[in-house]
Amino acid sequence: MAIPGIPVRRRKTVSLVALFMLVCLSVLVIVQSSLDTSRTYRHIIHSLRRSSTSHHRSASGAHQHAHALAPLELTANEELASLVAFLSSALSSNALPDSIDPTQPLDPELVLDFDVRSEQSRQEIKTWVADAWEANPVVLFVSAHSPISRELKTLVASYQLKPSPTIFEVDQRSDAAVLEPTLYRLTSTNELPILVVGGETLGPSLKDIQTLHTTGELREKIGLAGAVVGGAKKKKGKGRRQDASS
Repeated sequence: MAIPGIPVRRRKTVSLVALFMLVCLSVLVIVQSSLDTSRTYRHIIHSLRRSSTSHHRSASGAHQHAHALAPLELTANEELASLVAFLSSALSSNALPDSIDPTQPLDPELVLDFDVRSEQSRQEIKTWVADAWEANPVVLFVSAHSPISRELKTLVASYQLKPSPTIFEVDQRSDAAVLEPTLYRLTSTNELPILVVGGETLGPSLKDIQTLHTTGELREKIGLAGAVVGGAKKKKGKGRRQDASS
């Protein structure tokens, strides 16, 4: 329908301009919507990444915190085995420091040579204890000038064991003042000598051990611990193992 007073050509021009503006407005709306969607998507992705990183750091921090606060705690038997391994190691000068408190558990880091705060420490101590008693199936803690200690050493020597008994002359050691009460705590005894077979403290008195010897129980326990009775007969020229006074 024609509009009075406006030429046809001009009306066409106005219509084209209006249509062009409408198209531009539509494109602008679409582009803006696309940008908003992209920003929202990037924001979501960024938030997820931050959340994941934060969770990872928190978990890692918690793990490290728990790792640092979980030192290995030894049972009395594990502590005794670790002490025997420590004292009988190739470093014959190994000795307990005078600063320790014999009434308190030994610091695992003092007597063990692996990371006592690692996740594998509990499994490692089991292997450590087994190895300690395998290498030292029969252990004697004695006093060098005690008649009772000499009598017990003679009794054990009569079995001619292989491996030979591990003997510590406690009163001759530089750490005697802390070692002796530590042994009493770990073995529930109150005097020397102390006989440990396969990690088990026997006795505690010499008379009790002599009874085990008479009944054959001592021989049986020694065998179960891994020592061979009579195994040293072919090597009479070799003396028994003794720890060097440190």
